[in-house]
Amino acid sequence: MVDFNKHTGKGLRKSIRELRVAIPSLGRANKMRIVTRLPDVIRDQAVILCHDFEEDAYQRAAETHGFKVLALPGTSEFMGTANVRRWIFDHCSKEKVAMLDDDIQFYVRRPGEARLINASNDEVIKMFAAVSHKLNTHPHVAISAREGNNRGPDGWVDNTRMLRFLAYHVPTVLCTIKKRRFIEVREDFDVSLQLLRAGYPNAVNYHWAQGQPGTQA
Repeated sequence: MVDFNKHTGKGLRKSIRELRVAIPSLGRANKMRIVTRLPDVIRDQAVILCHDFEEDAYQRAAETHGFKVLALPGTSEFMGTANVRRWIFDHCSKEKVAMLDDDIQFYVRRPGEARLINASNDEVIKMFAAVSHKLNTHPHVAISAREGNNRGPDGWVDNTRMLRFLAYHVPTVLCTIKKRRFIEVREDFDVSLQLLRAGYPNAVNYHWAQGQPGTQA
């Protein structure tokens, strides 16, 4: 694992600039926990995706925290997680994208322990830089869920479950997913399975973790 503690701020920011951060959200304009958890350097790469019938509410919430908003049409072909993620893959302006749930926060392991503490802004920056760097060798990567994090090693693990924080090398996904097929139920699992079957390993980092309200280590 690359030691991002030894990297300069300039190097970290270069890795982060290669990554688009997409945050799909529906009906939660005033409940997006993620907007207070991302440092400015990450917010600069981030966009909140909502639908046009909620655009005003999301614009007000986003302006408070310095985020950009992109409103998709509220028609059936743009509704549902699978359709939104397919749109992100088809229209992403960068080769790397991280898709985040809107209600997560971030953690990091205590030095020498498996216990988690809240991640500082510096740790969150290192985490996103590590994700961007890993996408150079693995086309689908993630940050460990908080629940069960203490059962993994302090670093990257290949070919394990991804959820809530999903990052992809976009060209590989577009070349691999059959006819842009994204099933509506458990779409994230289906994308991972199609990539794994095509011979592309995934990687999940257990040094950091992400969780929703109420999740336990």
